[in-house]
Amino acid sequence: MSINHEVKGNLARLLATEDLVVEHRKVSTACFNVHTRVLTLPIWDKASGGVYDLLVGHEVGHALYTPTEEWGEVESVPKSFVNITEDARIEKLMKRRYAGLNRTFYSGYNELYDDDFFSIADTDLNKYNLADRINLQCKIGNFTDIPFDDEEREILNIVNDAETFEESVYAAKLIYKHCKDEMKNLTSVNGHTEVLKSGQGDDTKQVEGIPSEGTDGTGGGHPNTGQETDKKSSDSDKVNPDEKSNKQTGGHTDDKLKEPEILTSQNLENAIKNLNDAESEEISYVEIPKIDLKKLIVSPEKVHSVINEHNNYAISNDSYAAEYYAKIDSAYVKFKKNIQKEVNYLVKEFECKKAADSYARASTSRTGVLDTRRIHTYKYSDDLFKKVTTFADGKSHGLIFILDWSGSMDKVMLNTVKQLFNIIWFCKRVGIPFDVYAFTEEYYEIDPVGSYRLPKTNSYKKAENLLNIGPDLNLLNLISSKCNLQTLETHMKNVYRMAHEFNNTSYSNRYFTPSQLSLSGTPLNECLACLHELIPEFNKKNRVQKLHCIVLTDGEANSSTYHKEFERTSPDGTPIRYFGVNYFGINSVLRIRKTGRTYSVNKNSLGLGSSAGVTKCIIDSLRGSYPETSFIGIRLLSAGDCAHFYRNYFEYGEAQDAAREEWKHEKSITIVDRAGYHKYFGIPANSLSNSSTMVISPYATEISKTTLTSAFKNSLNAKKMNKKFLNELVELIA
Repeated sequence: MSINHEVKGNLARLLATEDLVVEHRKVSTACFNVHTRVLTLPIWDKASGGVYDLLVGHEVGHALYTPTEEWGEVESVPKSFVNITEDARIEKLMKRRYAGLNRTFYSGYNELYDDDFFSIADTDLNKYNLADRINLQCKIGNFTDIPFDDEEREILNIVNDAETFEESVYAAKLIYKHCKDEMKNLTSVNGHTEVLKSGQGDDTKQVEGIPSEGTDGTGGGHPNTGQETDKKSSDSDKVNPDEKSNKQTGGHTDDKLKEPEILTSQNLENAIKNLNDAESEEISYVEIPKIDLKKLIVSPEKVHSVINEHNNYAISNDSYAAEYYAKIDSAYVKFKKNIQKEVNYLVKEFECKKAADSYARASTSRTGVLDTRRIHTYKYSDDLFKKVTTFADGKSHGLIFILDWSGSMDKVMLNTVKQLFNIIWFCKRVGIPFDVYAFTEEYYEIDPVGSYRLPKTNSYKKAENLLNIGPDLNLLNLISSKCNLQTLETHMKNVYRMAHEFNNTSYSNRYFTPSQLSLSGTPLNECLACLHELIPEFNKKNRVQKLHCIVLTDGEANSSTYHKEFERTSPDGTPIRYFGVNYFGINSVLRIRKTGRTYSVNKNSLGLGSSAGVTKCIIDSLRGSYPETSFIGIRLLSAGDCAHFYRNYFEYGEAQDAAREEWKHEKSITIVDRAGYHKYFGIPANSLSNSSTMVISPYATEISKTTLTSAFKNSLNAKKMNKKFLNELVELIA
């Protein structure tokens, strides 16, 4: 059965009643760092759910009740003995604090006993020292009889009664002294080991056939008698109590006695190590850095000053430039006029849905003032008072647009911008604040004096395991609702000009956009990660309650990396530590400390282990951090991209067949939640600007019935697609 590590991590945080950082790593044993509050758990993929819960509850008990500072000061007794008494104490306190853990510990230790994790099957428990038997009693005493004499039972009671760490250490000292006294009574005579318990006098138990230390090459002693040993003791990771007795004495009565060992603890530790998945790969926990938005965002004023400077230079150096730009501006004005039907439709749908929501949440109450028009009904009705209906105010909305500014967008940029403008004009009509950001790696600053490129700097401080958001990334704030209407119109014309130039093939891109604003790669994932800073900043400035992030793109993101510290050896043999990067992939986990949640990039049948999986991982983290924000994706698809798109998000078989049929009939695909977005729209790249009016070529000399039918059909299809897409978009926003 597969273990959900995130669920077990949440269990640990709940038990600890604090926002612990829980990491599952390829380590042999669990540990807790009291300073960083990081609980590290091994990847116990071979453990059952019950055993996993037992181990998690045990480790959280140490995190809650074992004082690290005092633990480091324990010197009068070996820590292995304190481990026994402290395990008993913290488990008692955990079961007292959470009554439900009684059953968890009971069933978990029952399973460990059945699977012989302590390696005590078919062995005489009298051969174990007091520390081993107390360890067994505290853990699996419900399932087997552990022998104790009166003196030992008194010590056991002290262990069970310990409430503080100091009392736990005191109990460990008593156990340690008792075991030392036992060892003083151990003798080795003619290859036979005798165990003399304190207070037993000459009534001893003799165990024959125990090999001495000399048989394994650790010193002289008596040879093995050749007698067959227990099958369990042949395992290299399990220790037999008889072997322990011999090793402790070493076959020499006059040598200094070795420290007593706790075999059951060693056996349990070895068995738990076997629960680890040996084939599992190391998990990297990656976090999103704290970003300085001032270094990342290029303001609308700066963006459009670059555009204006470039356009003015073109006009001053080419007599045709002014006429050329005038044609583009004329096309923009025409488009704006034609699109008003769609804008009006959006506004109407939004107001209707908002009014319906307000009406649904309306409350009616009595005013306490008599309604004189109803007094005559007093004999058969008590409803004589005037009533007032209160309509709840709707939430304030806001929109953030993320526009793909990559090279592959050149031929669809104009269509995308047209659809973007449609929504922007809708926002202006209903008073919704918005910002449009285009992500690019090509922008650079120019020194005003020397006219050279200024060097770029990181927008955050580098550290290990932080997502790598390179210094080349910038967010171009192309359009903002903070501008007045005249400035907004100018900015939209500039963006329309750039989009037209990206799509321009007729004039050989003579007046292409400035090099500072040229198209780049696709750092979509890094841009989405920046929303962790951008969303609260937008909400704060605009006092928004319900925010919507709309991402317009035509492809997958570039591969993402994170910072990692490496070590290499210099020519003189000196180790050198340096910062590099590692790929963020299927063995990486995104951790958000603010919420305490982790998000994995799991390789599955849908192929989401690629960059699409990383994108989903980051969007999931945004949804977990900002539940009042909706995330909408708009993917522009060419004819050949459609199949690749739905194969990424739908299983092979009926799901993919249904997606294919949806595309065939609707000319679009809507994906809910699978890609991380609340809704992810797959739309043909050439459909966003299709006119909903019937268009017939002006060069046609005769208009046939076929021509009219085709034009009318195209008009209806365009209307149908626009209404379907806009309806779903407005429903999400409203």
